[in-house]
Amino acid sequence: LRAGSHSQIVQLSVDPATGRAKVLQAFPTLGATPRDFLLVRRPAGKGGKGGAKAGEDVVALVANQDSNTIDTFALDPQTGALSHLHTVDCPSPTCLVELTKGP
Repeated sequence: LRAGSHSQIVQLSVDPATGRAKVLQAFPTLGATPRDFLLVRRPAGKGGKGGAKAGEDVVALVANQDSNTIDTFALDPQTGALSHLHTVDCPSPTCLVELTKGP
């Protein structure tokens, strides 16, 4: 989510009774002009910090178009906080897609 001059990923809470969203936390994407983000589950122990299911970590990938980078963040399953893991150079990334193995 790009808010004003800030490039951030924002954690929201939605009130089920009213449907209204409330900002809980905002995290910088560490790049210029974020265009896409993707949450990916992977086997535990690959650099993440817990996950949605036992034995899995969840990481967020952010495509930063104008800084030519993809940044990866560990997602804390308890708080939703992000911690930076890696930055990878990639020319003008605008879309992220998870590739999976076939049957």
